[in-house]
Amino acid sequence: MSKTQPWGGGRFMVLMAGTAMVGAAAVVGLTGLALGGAAIVSGIRRRVERMEVPPRELAHRQWQHARSALSSGARAWHSSTVARQDGNAVPAGTST
Repeated sequence: MSKTQPWGGGRFMVLMAGTAMVGAAAVVGLTGLALGGAAIVSGIRRRVERMEVPPRELAHRQWQHARSALSSGARAWHSSTVARQDGNAVPAGTST
């Protein structure tokens, strides 16, 4: 009678070695991800510290410019259209 080992004998050892290698690769990958993330955050912090205008103020200025452009465009559009009696607007200078 021959002894049979579960999981096919030597195949079990190969499976365990593969599992250990995958686990080690996961640990190395997560470590690299953490180090890369820390480097990115550090770089962003340094860039923000060197900025002459804080990001919040810069965003506020851009928002004000966008609002001003929107209202100017709306005024120009309204002044270039003429309302007809049926409620539809047509470009100024065209016959109705």
